[in-house]
Amino acid sequence: MLIGKARSLLDASGGDQRVAGAGQLAQAYQIAGTALIQLRRFDLAYHALNRALDVADESGDELVAASVVTTMCWLLLRQGRFDEAERLALATADAIEPRFSRTEPTRLAVWGWLMLRGSAAAIRDGRADDAGGMLDAAGAAAVRIGEQLPADVALRMPVTMGAFCPVTVEMKRVEMSVVAGDPVTALALAERVPPGSGRATSDNRNRHQLDRAWANTERGDLAEATRILSGLRAMSPTWLRHQRYARDIVTTILTRRRRPVSQELAALADLLGAGS
Repeated sequence: MLIGKARSLLDASGGDQRVAGAGQLAQAYQIAGTALIQLRRFDLAYHALNRALDVADESGDELVAASVVTTMCWLLLRQGRFDEAERLALATADAIEPRFSRTEPTRLAVWGWLMLRGSAAAIRDGRADDAGGMLDAAGAAAVRIGEQLPADVALRMPVTMGAFCPVTVEMKRVEMSVVAGDPVTALALAERVPPGSGRATSDNRNRHQLDRAWANTERGDLAEATRILSGLRAMSPTWLRHQRYARDIVTTILTRRRRPVSQELAALADLLGAGS
């Protein structure tokens, strides 16, 4: 329905309105692609994002196209295509590189997300130094923007672009340590994440809680890990149900426990189909 309305608006527009309509249709396709990735419908997501890129070209707005690329990189990451994801993120980041000497919030936000995608690909490819360098670059962009939502991000970009902020970057630092298999560093970095979520999306907040649960599990604090997961079950049960990462954590807790299964743990196992 969203895509249909955006397409109708574009078809009925001309001149500057058509350019703006193309940007809105690109966003609609990007949102659809994001949802399809969540559902693991990767072929359909790839098609939607390619359509988004085609329409973004018509808009003439390089930042709209670059924001679509951030989602395409996420798709490649989910498919384990780390080298492709990194190369695409860095090439696009080079094309839109902002000037740090003056504030360009939207450009900084999109560029920062591309750096986060490149970092995520590099750490999963076993290159911690490269990943850390890109994460530091993203952090510098986030600090430059601060915690204020750039108005033009809200108008021109999907909500995820406006979610780029220092808190998001700090959460990604924790994630990087988790991917590297370092629970001690992950927990230490988690202490630096402010209690508030800044502008981080609910998906990033929830993923951060899973990272904390994993790190606590690896450190042997199964009770704390269960507490964190139970909090997620209370706040985002539908999201949690579809997370393989969460199911793996609960399975590990069940395997390592030395006490009878608590009601909390039993409810988590039932929700996630763990240990069955």
